Amino acid sequence: MGKFQRTKGLNWERKTANILQDASGVKAIRLLEFQQGFGIDIKTELPLAVQCKCGKSTVKAFDGYLEAVRSARGSTPGVIPTCFFKWSWQGKDPHQKRGEYVVLSVEDFMEIFMSYLNNK
Repeated sequence: MGKFQRTKGLNWERKTANILQDASGVKAIRLLEFQQGFGIDIKTELPLAVQCKCGKSTVKAFDGYLEAVRSARGSTPGVIPTCFFKWSWQGKDPHQKRGEYVVLSVEDFMEIFMSYLNNK
């Protein structure tokens, strides 16, 4: 991985931590995952195991989700494995847009969505 790719990844991790912190008011910090051995990119008190990925391939998004699943195993019950993915590829199809996405399981999505509906 080149310096540009590392820098792009680090910047996306910082932005993701800021997104989570600004939205929730709960501290979220970027970890040096291999130095600290947590297996996640963002440490927060929110019930999330967060991996951050950016690139042109959506396969990276699913790989990031699987990394989050592995790091969530054995953690506190209720922790949601999540991948924040920044897609930098722009295809010819207007529906294929660059952007920032979150990948999580249907089961976790439905739990969040039902909680939202019940509190509405």
